[in-house]
Amino acid sequence: MIIAVLLVLSACANYDVGKPFDTTYAGNIERGVTTKQDLQAHLGKPASITHQADGVVWGYYYADNGGVTGAYKAVYGGQQLSFGESKLTITFDGDIVKDYTLYEGVQRED
Repeated sequence: MIIAVLLVLSACANYDVGKPFDTTYAGNIERGVTTKQDLQAHLGKPASITHQADGVVWGYYYADNGGVTGAYKAVYGGQQLSFGESKLTITFDGDIVKDYTLYEGVQRED
């Protein structure tokens, strides 16, 4: 019984993946102008750095489950809170931004 209660309580915990970053700054990124140094000054260290054929790619990622999961909903009939996700992917030509994409989404399950 104690194990079942602990499982339910742990399933209801709030958890984050990645590190929050300023998604509004993406509107200031200029292709061919913004540098790696500019990005690090405003966003911090990227979560990932990969080397691809078209250049170096930096990734910033953050997700938050909102603190209530499907286990809570199934056991108590409560409403699941929103799950938010932000992902910024930046491709460089040398030290200058070549291209970038920003995804922001909120998923909600009632």
